[in-house]
Amino acid sequence: MGEEKQLTEIESLRIISEMILKAKNEFYETGVSALLWGSVVSFCGLYSFIADKYSLPYINEVWYLTFLAIIPQIIILIIEGRKHKVKQHLDGVGAAWIAFAITMIGMTMFLNIVPHTYAGIFKARHLELILHNTQTGTSEIISPFLFKASTLYFLVYAFPTLITGIGRCFKPMKYGALICYLCFVVSCFSSHSTDFLLQAIAAISCWMVPGLILHNRYRKAKKANV
Repeated sequence: MGEEKQLTEIESLRIISEMILKAKNEFYETGVSALLWGSVVSFCGLYSFIADKYSLPYINEVWYLTFLAIIPQIIILIIEGRKHKVKQHLDGVGAAWIAFAITMIGMTMFLNIVPHTYAGIFKARHLELILHNTQTGTSEIISPFLFKASTLYFLVYAFPTLITGIGRCFKPMKYGALICYLCFVVSCFSSHSTDFLLQAIAAISCWMVPGLILHNRYRKAKKANV
């Protein structure tokens, strides 16, 4: 009886472990989250690049879509959580993406709050920064905060992508991270306008293409299991 009970416990643990692994792999392999963020960031980057070139409105406001994207991301997590009722342990890859989301929110807040803060400080001190064109003789007031943070976004994009690619042995994300690092190098020597286009390229390489591959694999696997 004792041996039979031990075998039953071992079998139960094996079944539970398989269920956890299956649920975790299915959540990763759907590729929905990667498609979501790849679509949103690439759209924002392409629109900002075109808007800057043709003087269209909402060149910076369009990036607020990244905040709105959090809503469908939460819905995806809820649906997946109900679909797979097995409690999953958070691994290093999952933790990296949570850190990525928090970092993205923090950097977006930084870029939108700090310039206004500096402008308020300069105004309170009765100071202004003026850009003077020596050829045309025209002058314009510029923001006192000129830090080009868009270059740093490429390092943020590549970080969780590379961890996922290595942790899951998924080459498309490894290549996507490599392209993102190349975009970072180019961005160090490019204008802010070019950075918008580079961000679209990075998002497509890091998330959209790998997401399409993952989702296609997931659909084929799901059909095979039916």
